[in-house]
Amino acid sequence: MKVLLLLAILAQETDGKPDSRLTSSVRVQVDAVWAYPRGDMFFPLRIEMQNLGPAREVECVLEDAGGSGTAWNVRRRFQLGERQKVRFSFLVPATRTYQQLAIRVEGEDDPVYTGSYNARFHPATHLVVDGRRDVAGAFGEIGGSGLPACAVLTPERLSDQWQAYAGVAGVWVRGSDWKAIPVPDQQALLRAVKAGQDLVIYDCAESPLPGIEPILGWGRVIVMKQDVRHQNVATILGRDSPAMSAQVLGSRQGIPGVGRVSFSTFFWIVLVFALIIGPVNLIVVSRLGNRLLFFLTTPAVALVAVLILFGYSIVRDGFSIRASIHSVTRLDAEEHEAVTVASMGVYSGMASGTWRLSPESLWFTEVTQEDERDHYWRRRRRDSTLTRAISLDWTRGQELSGGWAPARRLTQLKTVHVGPFRGRLAVEVSGDATLRVHNALGASIQKGCLNWQGRWFTVPEIADNAAGEARPCFPQSMELKAGEFQVRVDRNPALELGDRVLAEIGSVHLITGKALEYK
Repeated sequence: MKVLLLLAILAQETDGKPDSRLTSSVRVQVDAVWAYPRGDMFFPLRIEMQNLGPAREVECVLEDAGGSGTAWNVRRRFQLGERQKVRFSFLVPATRTYQQLAIRVEGEDDPVYTGSYNARFHPATHLVVDGRRDVAGAFGEIGGSGLPACAVLTPERLSDQWQAYAGVAGVWVRGSDWKAIPVPDQQALLRAVKAGQDLVIYDCAESPLPGIEPILGWGRVIVMKQDVRHQNVATILGRDSPAMSAQVLGSRQGIPGVGRVSFSTFFWIVLVFALIIGPVNLIVVSRLGNRLLFFLTTPAVALVAVLILFGYSIVRDGFSIRASIHSVTRLDAEEHEAVTVASMGVYSGMASGTWRLSPESLWFTEVTQEDERDHYWRRRRRDSTLTRAISLDWTRGQELSGGWAPARRLTQLKTVHVGPFRGRLAVEVSGDATLRVHNALGASIQKGCLNWQGRWFTVPEIADNAAGEARPCFPQSMELKAGEFQVRVDRNPALELGDRVLAEIGSVHLITGKALEYK
């Protein structure tokens, strides 16, 4: 048997204590101290467990207990040695229904822990790390929404996975508590900033903090000496919604020509069907001298026509997975790291199977109905039904299976990925002030712009591992600082697509970052 953990979203107050249980075989503590107002982001459960018995395998599973079918099945398996103590964050989707929690231990038939929870009514829009715990009133009710504005935590109650911060509008840390945060949790916070999060370090004696840049990837680190108790939160951030979701939620991607029969083909099939089932059918039955055959020939011809349309649809769409992807990558060539946000329209010709993604990716899906005239609530109701079979396994990165891409339905897949990337764009300046751009991005450049020492240049079409001459141009409207570039490429090598091969149709990929000097 296995140790089975059915982990859930715990409905605690934001200052509640972790839920601890002790049996003769295991000591477990489940800590869920903040929840998210968004239903399509991840929710972190901090688990501390000590095995009091022999070595065994541990399996963590989340299941829906709301009575509407299994919306999510999230699991993680790992080995727990004899007397071993482990602490980890288990990320589960923040659903709108009750979740079931149970803990089973090898050798015991009944679970040692069971419970049903719901964090839907306790969302936190801001996360505050403050050992004094006297700042909650400073945030008030953001925008008069009536929702709890913040969850106030002590430094040791954070998550070590950056995706856990995707659903909050801002993370606030008192300066004296920053160094008390464990190093893995600090790194997770900074990676969340790179993915677009806002981090505010207030009441800080040092401003700026050594080794922390004010701009990291898509996000910001705001360091201020003032306390936050009498500050306007919205004014400090300048925006209320998480940047990482704003970057990726902006559009839905359709796939040209996929999932539809062309008008001309449909016209000819219907025309031939009308001729055969009408005059041709009448002539044949009349020559046979038995008009009762109409009861056999008419449905037979109709069945053949339906099979032809169905077969044509299958052959035309094929059995592969097609996708239209819009992605933007922010490249940090000096640190050999890239942050990519992408919006994908995915169409699978058959059951999608298992898709293995990197553990550094944040993703979420929804099924798009083709009839955009439907009211929003009707589309959401259908979407919830169609995506309820999705399963996620965190054992080896992220393994997405089940209904993540229903056969022959357009699915929207949104992703944010933070990971290593060694591509770069280098600029060589010759004696006559001519600029040569060396492309080492791992993809061919289609076109782009470069701001080099305050002068603007057009980047021409350049193949991968090749160079081309940049030409001066008028200043562009895009926000590029001196030394930065933005190019459109034929594919995005920094985009995390897991182990599935996607045939791209009509994709647009942009890479932006700081150009290096060619050596």
